[in-house]
Amino acid sequence: MGRKFDAKLGAVGLAVVVSIAFLAVLVASDKNVIWDLQSTRSISAVNWPHDVEGSMFAIEGPHNVHLILPNGVAIRARTTLATVERSGTEISSIALSYRNMDASTTESQLHQLIVDLGLRRNSSHEKAITALKEWRREAAKNLSHPPTFTAGGNVGETEVFAQIHPSFDNRRPFFFSLEFSW
Repeated sequence: MGRKFDAKLGAVGLAVVVSIAFLAVLVASDKNVIWDLQSTRSISAVNWPHDVEGSMFAIEGPHNVHLILPNGVAIRARTTLATVERSGTEISSIALSYRNMDASTTESQLHQLIVDLGLRRNSSHEKAITALKEWRREAAKNLSHPPTFTAGGNVGETEVFAQIHPSFDNRRPFFFSLEFSW
C-alpha cells in the first residue's frame, strides 16, 4: 500500500494513487515531535501508536516536528498536520502540512524548507526557487483563483514533493504540504 507519483521539479500536474485501509487521527499531546530515520525507517522511529493497526496515522494540531532523514539531513518545522504511512513495518511516507497562511508566509516557509533540505546543493534548488517566485507573483495577481505550486526532487534516497493549494480562508488563503517518501 502506498503513494506512487512521478513528479518533476516545476511540474504542473501530479498523479497520486492513494489507498487507505484505516486512518487514525491523534491530537498531539506533546507539541514537540522528533522522528529520526537515520538508522531505521521502522515504525518504531516515529513512535507508531500501538493501538493503530491500519496503514496511516496523523497528528493534528500545531506542533514542532524535527525530522531527520535517512541521509542525516534534518529539518525543523511548525506544522498543523503530520501524516505517516507505512507498508508493513517500514515507514513509506511522511507528509507535513501547513494550513491557513498568507502568500508571503507560505513563500518564505517553503523557501526555508527547500534550503534546509539541501536542495540548494543541486539544480533542483534554483528551479524550485524560480517556480516559487513565479507562484508568488501569480498569487498576488489573483487571490480569488490562486495558482497551485508543485515541485519535487531527491534528498539522498528520499523523494521530496511539495505542493501549495488555495484554502477557504480569505485572510490566509494558502496551505502547503511537503511529502517525503521511500
